[in-house]
Amino acid sequence: MPFRRPTVLIAALAALAAAAPAAGFVEEDVARLEAALAAGTPVVCPGCNFSYANLSGLDLSDADLAGAYFYGARLRGTVLRGAGLDRADFTRADLTDADLAGASMTDARMVSTRRCNTRMPDGNLDDRHC
Repeated sequence: MPFRRPTVLIAALAALAAAAPAAGFVEEDVARLEAALAAGTPVVCPGCNFSYANLSGLDLSDADLAGAYFYGARLRGTVLRGAGLDRADFTRADLTDADLAGASMTDARMVSTRRCNTRMPDGNLDDRHC
């Protein structure tokens, strides 16, 4: 009997690979963010990939970052007040001292996310990982 490929498994793995963030941030996405900050214009970067980027200390208030990838990113002391972060992925990100007050985070993913002295969207402090 000839070997048959498990097409269902292959299709599932392909879909998973397509949905996963790249191994590191996309330089064009970081450059886009830096350019907006330097020009004093609103940051609009939905779906951008900032995986493993160091965005610590930036003021990204009111930024549109819906669906962005922050996998493993450093966001220590980053201000994200009022930002649009719906469906953003913060898996393994470091949000120590970050301010997310008023941010929209519907369906945002926060698996193994470090939160220490992190101001959450509802205004409460999250100290679960101090």
